[in-house]
Amino acid sequence: MNLQPKDWFVALRQMDGIGYKTLLYLLPHMIDLPPDVRSLSSVLPAIPAISPQKMRKIFLLEPSHVRLVKQSLDDQNIHTITIFDEQYPAILREMEDPPLVLYAKGSLKALEQPRLAIVGTRKPSNYGRQVAFHLASDLARLGFTIVSGFARGIDSEAHKGAIHHGEKTIGVLGCGVDVIYPPENKFLYKSMMTSGLFLSEYVPGSQPHPRLFPLRNRMISGLSLGVIVVEAALSSGSLNTAKHAYEQNRDVFAVPGPISSPVSQGVNNLLRDGAIPLTKIQDILDNYKHLGLNIKVKKYSEDPCLSVKERKILDIIENTQATVDQLVAATSMTVQEVTRILLDLQLQGKVRQLPGCMYAITR
Repeated sequence: MNLQPKDWFVALRQMDGIGYKTLLYLLPHMIDLPPDVRSLSSVLPAIPAISPQKMRKIFLLEPSHVRLVKQSLDDQNIHTITIFDEQYPAILREMEDPPLVLYAKGSLKALEQPRLAIVGTRKPSNYGRQVAFHLASDLARLGFTIVSGFARGIDSEAHKGAIHHGEKTIGVLGCGVDVIYPPENKFLYKSMMTSGLFLSEYVPGSQPHPRLFPLRNRMISGLSLGVIVVEAALSSGSLNTAKHAYEQNRDVFAVPGPISSPVSQGVNNLLRDGAIPLTKIQDILDNYKHLGLNIKVKKYSEDPCLSVKERKILDIIENTQATVDQLVAATSMTVQEVTRILLDLQLQGKVRQLPGCMYAITR
């Protein structure tokens, strides 16, 4: 097993007592390690910023231990991305304190698309759940990867919305990527493994701890072009994510909520303080026109799992609204057929019923 500079760096990251600052001091010396390193003492100079005691500990690292660490990660299907790897998201390097090592589990293709974060309260209203789910679903279909924190409530709904049609999402964790937290998200964790990705800067096996979540939040915003806050009380952790977003020069969008709702107070305060109001998907697209993103609407009717009749109805209402009678007239199907198909499409999340018995594509 050939060892690369990143393998040594990752092994150092997993040593007790070797923290962020020590790794930062080591970084310039680790990037160009020769491929035949037998001991770090032969290639690393004394680094004044690192105590002699820590340097002695670093020099004790042997190739056999580096191989064990690498093999253990491989066995768990955990990828590592260091800050000097090409795969490292360029936007993260803009942060004041970027993660030096990312642990990743799932599909790395989720990193290849433009990313937007959707965050909010752990105790959302039904309205908040629906907004998070449909926003994530629609933005994912447009070609965005949805980033969130895999927490209860809004975060979970955002991930569910993104994977509803097999699109991409990233869960940024305040624990190891091999730890499922909260535990009730076990099924969601498994569902995200197909097209989704989990990222953490914490060593596998790390358990969740309150002090880790604010650090996790700054990575959610750091990975993203912008942060969408759906619902947030005044003490919500998602406001911490929004704060990081402002500090990182990211866009902050806020979904307006009722002034009488406790979980809208934080969001409405964001709007008062200058956040971008988000009332429709077009608000997002208009904000990123200048980037020239290659965002393409993926039509529901292109889903190969749909029947011919389902596709026909979806094509008709792709850019408009229609009643059952209008769909009957346009398709020559019976009322019973159209009603049954619309119900099936509603259950799939592709169609929604509007006031006046009108039906439209879910956006």
